Amino acid sequence: MKKKILFIENRTNIFFYNLISKILISKNIEVHWLIQNKIYKPECGIKHIIDYPSKDQLKLNFPKKLINVSKKDRNINYYNGNTKHYNYYYYEIKKIVKKIKPDLIIGETSLFHELITLEISKDLKFLYLFPSPTRFANKKISFYKFGSPNLYKKKNIKSFKKIKVKEFYEKINNNEIYKSIWHHGYKIYINKIYFWALNLIARIQGEKFNTPSVFSKFTLELKKLKLKFLWKLFSIDLNHDIFNNNKLIVLYPLQMQPEANLDVWGFPYRDQFSIVKNLARTLKNEIIIVKPNPKFKYEVSNKLIQLSKKYKNIYLMNSKILMADLLKKVNIVFSLTGSILFECVIKKKPAITLMHDTKLFQFDGIKKIKKYSDLNKIVKQIKKNKFVFSNEKDLKKYCSYIEKNTFDSIEQLDYSPSNYSKSYSRKFLNNFSNILINFSK
Repeated sequence: MKKKILFIENRTNIFFYNLISKILISKNIEVHWLIQNKIYKPECGIKHIIDYPSKDQLKLNFPKKLINVSKKDRNINYYNGNTKHYNYYYYEIKKIVKKIKPDLIIGETSLFHELITLEISKDLKFLYLFPSPTRFANKKISFYKFGSPNLYKKKNIKSFKKIKVKEFYEKINNNEIYKSIWHHGYKIYINKIYFWALNLIARIQGEKFNTPSVFSKFTLELKKLKLKFLWKLFSIDLNHDIFNNNKLIVLYPLQMQPEANLDVWGFPYRDQFSIVKNLARTLKNEIIIVKPNPKFKYEVSNKLIQLSKKYKNIYLMNSKILMADLLKKVNIVFSLTGSILFECVIKKKPAITLMHDTKLFQFDGIKKIKKYSDLNKIVKQIKKNKFVFSNEKDLKKYCSYIEKNTFDSIEQLDYSPSNYSKSYSRKFLNNFSNILINFSK
């Protein structure tokens, strides 16, 4: 009996997975596609294209199990979308998945139909994996299971080359994580225009559940320009007086949104305004610095800027200040799923998170709290020099976990819109296909 692999369409990811599907089919694997956006169709495989719902098929009610999906849905959180289509898509997707009975489902965790498929796969016990580049380890691929930051790897699949602990340490300590691993050049702008046009066509044809309206997108971009100006106006730099007093300084680096890294992995703590507010209220006698990414999306809000005026211990940091320089000036870093947590482990900087259910943060130097009041206990430890940092043994343990649960790759995986036309080597595509085949057994 043929093994079956189901790919979930996420716009430009079909260009990469179309290459993979050709190889899978040549190796007697039955390839299926679940397509929500009709503009994006693969060349081969069995296509299950879901029609856009009519007005009569839109309903207010939907299965209760999708409540958390609605809280993670970027179209609702950022583009004024709603849940009227949930009931229709839930039963359409469930019907398709039950009919296929896939041995493996490959998809991301950012769009609503992926999140619905994810919930269905859990209920029906079908394996759902999201392939992604591995943090800090170039040319390694991770497979995240069921929408979590936890890695998946079958025990009978051999590990690849080991991660050299010394190189891993130096890469983070020398701030190489801030260097881009992809170089797009002028192509990124051409590709952006191309996909903007495709998405506009899709919107006109009826795809309004993942694609915001031109007006909504334009309004958000104008708002973002205004917020960039306001943030710069009210922000401080590294020469500010707060760095010369005796108070502890807590850094909260804003994570980019919409992004599955926070909206899905960080659920139910995805509201960064609430995080900053809780930090300021809990640590009234300490200083809270909030710093966005220089290329921030929609995580910066007017109410966040106003919050810094209300609480005297909240300071906005200029977005262009280098994180490496800022880290030297602060005492504690608070983050949910940010890469900076790993950097803190290496640089012996106390780090705190609310995330408990991931092996990626199992270090002494990253304290996991259950409630914000627990922060006071950690602050006391730091002031008394009793904070326990990670050691080399922890780092070796982490490197061992990564090398045993990720896959060596001769190329960097990237199916982003800016790199959709990338040419992959035959060897890379074959290796990736073989991994999927092993997973489906």
